[in-house]
Amino acid sequence: MADSRNQQAQAVHAGATKPSGNTAASNSRNQAAKAVGSGRADPAIGFSFFVEIDGIQCVQFREVSGLEWKADPEAFYEGGHNDGQVHLVGRGQFTPLKLKKGFFAAQGEFFDWMKALMDGGTSKIKRETVSVVVRDDSGSEIGRFNLFGAFMTRYAGPGFNAMEGTSVAFEEVELVYDRFEFKPGSGGNGTRPRVKGGR
Repeated sequence: MADSRNQQAQAVHAGATKPSGNTAASNSRNQAAKAVGSGRADPAIGFSFFVEIDGIQCVQFREVSGLEWKADPEAFYEGGHNDGQVHLVGRGQFTPLKLKKGFFAAQGEFFDWMKALMDGGTSKIKRETVSVVVRDDSGSEIGRFNLFGAFMTRYAGPGFNAMEGTSVAFEEVELVYDRFEFKPGSGGNGTRPRVKGGR
């Protein structure tokens, strides 16, 4: 009996422990926590992106904003319920997309698009499919917003200031569209899109 106790004491001092139900449960919980942690990912970075217009990759955009949908709720009072209003989802709307990019004097695609819209009845309004493609820090696509039926409603040319010798000229456009969708993961058909630098 004493020998058995001595052997147990030596095992404890050597670092060995007798497995118990609580220890097994703890190990199971630790393994589950590790499994959950392994599926976590950092949020997407906001500075690595490009824009596609009509399937052509545009690489010179500095800023994109306006990916937003909102709906105005409709409120009414229901008979017999005096403690508050009842709300229904009203009509939704998508916020115009704003694009800002460096100005290149040798390229006038945005101005040409604007001119085509100003021609009115002489030509059909050209609607485009626009995609805002998000990339990870290695440059691989991790998701995209696709905007359908987009056309330009505002063009702002660059400002010039002779006192700012190192400033960069920018031009801005604003697009309205029918709707957008978000596609997580790699988009398109897996092929690299054509690249057009100035559009």
